[in-house]
Amino acid sequence: MSEAHRLYVKHAVGSRTLLDTKELGGFLHLSKVPGGWRFEISGVDLDAAREIADFREELNLFYLEEGEGEERQKWWYYGHKTPEIDYEANGRVLHITVDTRKGYSNRHV
Repeated sequence: MSEAHRLYVKHAVGSRTLLDTKELGGFLHLSKVPGGWRFEISGVDLDAAREIADFREELNLFYLEEGEGEERQKWWYYGHKTPEIDYEANGRVLHITVDTRKGYSNRHV
């Protein structure tokens, strides 16, 4: 997984981290799909996938992009509609599809 791209999946109530891709060692892929964005994350165990699915209506996804010599770009992804959660057990791949994103920065914090 690229160190330049990282995804945190958090429970909106209490902001508990449910998944941090830096700890997985797999791959992370983000794609634009009709009506939103789809994350594909490998190396996710079944228990983590179940917990994320259980909280599907209360998820916040924070995606960080960092390029050479550039300021880090941060995105907040969430769902106005309930996010779609799919899990491929044989490959331990989790798919999360959301319909909303917002860019943000800590520059003025």
